[in-house]
Amino acid sequence: MLDTKNGKKPPTDEEVTVLQSLPAETLIQRPKHQKFGLVWGGTILLLLSSFLIFITSQSGRNSLIDAPTSPTNQSGTALNTNEPPIEILPVETQPIQLVDSRQSSRTYTGEIVARRSSDLAFERSGKVLKINVDQGQRVQTGTPLASLGTSGLEASRSELLAQRAQAVAQLKEMQAGSRPETIAAARANLAQAVAELKERQAGPRAETIAAARANVTELDKQLELSRKKQNRRQSLYGEGAISREQLDEAITEVSAQKARLDQAQSQLNELLAGT
Repeated sequence: MLDTKNGKKPPTDEEVTVLQSLPAETLIQRPKHQKFGLVWGGTILLLLSSFLIFITSQSGRNSLIDAPTSPTNQSGTALNTNEPPIEILPVETQPIQLVDSRQSSRTYTGEIVARRSSDLAFERSGKVLKINVDQGQRVQTGTPLASLGTSGLEASRSELLAQRAQAVAQLKEMQAGSRPETIAAARANLAQAVAELKERQAGPRAETIAAARANVTELDKQLELSRKKQNRRQSLYGEGAISREQLDEAITEVSAQKARLDQAQSQLNELLAGT
């Protein structure tokens, strides 16, 4: 039969008799001791469980740390540790910098050639003894390029010295007094001059005038050729094909031919005026 107030089964008559035989102090303190023992036992059990879990985790961690590790490859296979270690080579690094444009250097192999060239020559013929510069060498104004032999100049010098000695001897002879042969030569020169004077006074001969006219015609043709040469060199100089020196040579040649023609024309005019 259940108690309607607390839902518990009421004690039997025997249980009531036992309870009545126990002291009142025992009946009151027994539930407190039982409750306290359960709480304390649960606490101890919880502490023991926590301690066991901590010990287990620490031993597992130490076993993982102390376990020897062996190198493995990508497939998980252990590698042979007896092989020599791989030597890591140092490399040079360079910091990245921001640039506005792409910079690159290129190297080319070639030969430097002048834009124009000139054919050089000496003022007189002779044997070249030495060349002082090489092809492609840089030179300055006044640098000697080559040396010419002086054997021809030495011969000319000897000849001029001989003529000088002869002139000095003639001067000394005149200062000492004229010899008969000198007087005879002077008389012959005087006679020739008188004959030329008479010829001029009488008027030029026809063959003399013809020769003068032929000379004027020839010089006129030479002047025309020199002018054509000058025009050609002027055009070549404008294109950069020749040097200024070559153009100046053509201009000088035209001037010389013009002077010769003027002189020949003047002589022809004198001959024509004397007829």
